[in-house]
Amino acid sequence: MHERLVHGGPAVLRLRDDLDVGRLGNIPKLRSVTQYLPDQVGMVIMHITGPQTEPRWARDYGPWTGIGLLALWAAAALIGGYLVLRRRDA
Repeated sequence: MHERLVHGGPAVLRLRDDLDVGRLGNIPKLRSVTQYLPDQVGMVIMHITGPQTEPRWARDYGPWTGIGLLALWAAAALIGGYLVLRRRDA
C-alpha cells in the first residue's frame, strides 16, 4: 500500500502540472469571473501570483480582501451543505 502512495504522488503532481489550473484565471474573457474562484483567491492570499503590475497576475483585490472572499466561499459551502442535509436527512 505504501508503495502505491509513493508511486501515485508524482503522477498526481504531473497531472496537476499538465492541467495547470492557474491558467484558467488568466483567460481574458473569463478572468472577470474566475479571479474570484477559491483557487485564485488562495493564490493571492499566499502571494503565489506574480507582480500586480503584470496584467496576467493583476487582481481586483489584495490578500486581505482575498481572506474575506475565501470566508464567503466557506460560508456558502457550509450553508449549502446545511440545506442539503436538512432536506435529505430524516
